[in-house]
Amino acid sequence: MTNPPAAPEDREPRTTGGRGLRGSAERAALLGGSVEAGPHEDRWRLRAVLPLAGGDR
Repeated sequence: MTNPPAAPEDREPRTTGGRGLRGSAERAALLGGSVEAGPHEDRWRLRAVLPLAGGDR
């Protein structure tokens, strides 16, 4: 997923919601995957890699 970077006035810390990037990484790791997040070219990118189940399911 990619988004344009947030404007400086939009960068206030949130006080509600989920566990953010750390929570995403933890959930992906539980499934044997990984998460990368950060600037990519001129956008912000979140990349999750999850293993696919084999044909025996």
